[in-house]
Amino acid sequence: MIDTIKGAGLNLDISRIPKSLRKLVPLVEKWGFEDPEDQDSFVEIIKKTLPSEIDAFNAAIDSAREEILRWGNELTQLDKQVDQLTEDDLNHPYWAYLAALKLRETTENRDANLAAKERLSAELRTRKYHEVEARAAELFRQKEYTEFVRILEPYIDLLSTSQLKRLEIARARR
Repeated sequence: MIDTIKGAGLNLDISRIPKSLRKLVPLVEKWGFEDPEDQDSFVEIIKKTLPSEIDAFNAAIDSAREEILRWGNELTQLDKQVDQLTEDDLNHPYWAYLAALKLRETTENRDANLAAKERLSAELRTRKYHEVEARAAELFRQKEYTEFVRILEPYIDLLSTSQLKRLEIARARR
């Protein structure tokens, strides 16, 4: 039976962890199971019984993500082939932090993840529209109505009143 209070119960060598990341030690020690099946079981239990802990874990890891990655880039002694890693290298606390980053991806609230993807998609579409907008204005001035209609129609919901009028004119003249 997995202990939801203790979790994995890792004992990381705090002296090898940057001071700015030591605040995460309790979380990494609790959530950092060596056996993926145990970790999956732990996460499922926490999701059902203590979902707010997942939110706290995710927020903490999110806030330290860049710093963890920067730390990993600085650890050149770990840049070896797997068969060349020493026991000391394999037991470096960085691996537990890296596992926490990977675990973070699996604990995402699916609804929040979908909403974030939708926001990103809408933002990218708006940016693309702004790129197309200047080209469309040029096409209208050049009386290239077919091309004007073709590139603007996918963004009809983003068009201003005057752009909608131009689209109507271009459709009639193409």
